[in-house]
Amino acid sequence: MKTKTLTRLSPFAALLFALLPPSIRAQRAPSTPFSQTKIQSDIAYLSSDALGGRGSGTEGNALAATFIALEFRRFGLRPMGTLNQNDPNAPLEGKGYYQPFEFNAGRLVGSGSTLSVTSKSGSSALALTGDFALSPLSAAGKAENAEVVFAGYGVSAPSAGRDDYAGIDVSRKVVILLPGVAKGYERFGELRAKVLSARDKGAVAVITVGTESESAGSRSSFENTSDSGIPVFILQEKALDALFVSGGKSLATLRENTQKGNAIADLLDLKITFNADVKKIQKRTQNVVGFLEGTDYNLREQVVVIGAHMDHLGLGGTGSLDTSGKPAIHPGADDNASGTTGVLMLAEYYAKHRPKRSLLFMCFSGEELGLLGSAHYVREPIIALSNTVAMVNLDMIGRLKNEALIVGGSGTAHEFAGLLTEAETGQNTTLKVSRSETGFGASDHQSFYTHGTPVLFFFTGTHEDYHKPSDTANKINAGGEAEVLNFVRATVTKIANAPFRPTFVQVSTPANTGGARSFRVYLGTVPNYSVEGVRGVLLDGVREGSPAATAGLKVGDIITRMNNLTINSLQDYVTALQQLNPGESVAIIVRRGAETLTFNATVTERMNP
Repeated sequence: MKTKTLTRLSPFAALLFALLPPSIRAQRAPSTPFSQTKIQSDIAYLSSDALGGRGSGTEGNALAATFIALEFRRFGLRPMGTLNQNDPNAPLEGKGYYQPFEFNAGRLVGSGSTLSVTSKSGSSALALTGDFALSPLSAAGKAENAEVVFAGYGVSAPSAGRDDYAGIDVSRKVVILLPGVAKGYERFGELRAKVLSARDKGAVAVITVGTESESAGSRSSFENTSDSGIPVFILQEKALDALFVSGGKSLATLRENTQKGNAIADLLDLKITFNADVKKIQKRTQNVVGFLEGTDYNLREQVVVIGAHMDHLGLGGTGSLDTSGKPAIHPGADDNASGTTGVLMLAEYYAKHRPKRSLLFMCFSGEELGLLGSAHYVREPIIALSNTVAMVNLDMIGRLKNEALIVGGSGTAHEFAGLLTEAETGQNTTLKVSRSETGFGASDHQSFYTHGTPVLFFFTGTHEDYHKPSDTANKINAGGEAEVLNFVRATVTKIANAPFRPTFVQVSTPANTGGARSFRVYLGTVPNYSVEGVRGVLLDGVREGSPAATAGLKVGDIITRMNNLTINSLQDYVTALQQLNPGESVAIIVRRGAETLTFNATVTERMNP
């Protein structure tokens, strides 16, 4: 098998493997059916420069999908999709392994963006490449001769004791805001929060001041950021100062008054005409799906999904933790070439050792953008979710250290705790397995869990190379991954051969799990990250025992307003949460079918681990 595997190596992958340090190449060989050599070679290829970081919708990501599909075919898995890798409308006729889908990849700034000012002294046009730029929050839009209002910091929080809009109507006007916020109001100081307040008061656009680099018009696209619903312009300070002078005001005086908390809102004696030329970017990517039929006539209609995400960050972008901020290939050897390779290794093993239930092997795209691929699958499942008895997810299993393995989802089925114990003792493994009961978490198993499927999530932990260009193949512990896969194999085999299907359990989760670390508060909702064309935030889950559940929110609700903010997007929702303090009550308006309902929830403190 070793010789056969080596003949499959591409010259590039073979070179990478040959260059590995002896400490990596000569790891101990656990007694498993999984080849360290093949683990290392597959990870080396998937994380090679040739695949460019496997960003969703890129050529490198498509090459990874092709590689996986060819492996599935080599193993003899049944194709469940289409041959048309990039056609989201192609029927899944079972001739190929692809399940294509389309996603919103951001927005493109066109060359037609303009901004001009008319005052008593005449009209002047500002330069896109020098005086102003569009903010990443900007939507497309245009207006002619709109009136202009200065609104200080733009904080509208009457219940907290400050309203910079007091005494003035901004409907159909352009609002100018200063960066920053008064002391004590920091939770209202994010630019998106300010823009949403202006938008909800009827403003047609927002102008704020930025650094020279921010306002130089150099950015041509915005990735993974939803717009605020109105145009947002960033002006250089000298350009903004000239604008105020033309309106008969002094920027310095207005700034001083704002800092002192004096009367702020002021109508300027000028008009603004603008066009924000912003277009949405749509890209296409694909999941890869292969089927292996079970051996038992009565059980083979039931399916265990074994999955991992194949995508990563490409050249970096918003998800990168690289402090340089420069575009660079993010190889994603552990995240998640390791899990993808694990799916391939298990597919090859089970093709020769078929269990009683059927197995569906899946490699998802779009995970790094918000679980897009798995969310697409559960919306349009190839095999009915009612026949899916469990989902096993492999994400970052290539950096085993001190034999420590984390298994999430152990409480999502009554049978899982005992089953995992049997797998540990039966394999006589040296792994030190720690468990987490919840089925929530920032990986693809969550998509299945929120649709009522028991899940298990295998993970060897984060590390200093996470989401950085340094997550490379030479740091993979191939022997450790083989050991992890052997434990996964024992677990999957027990699920797939058990006489009864696992019994789903909705796990009650505390406030310190499954949330963004920047939040001070906990509500307990699980938003959908992938559905497009919905105004508001669709809830995929509501955590049992959470403030949201206590208030009465349910799966399928669409949140459209929180307190005084209209919620059009997930990032609007995040902004609304960040304005709350623990113990505060928030009015939440939702659409539930044809009804519009209002709930009052009291958020609690989020305690980050």
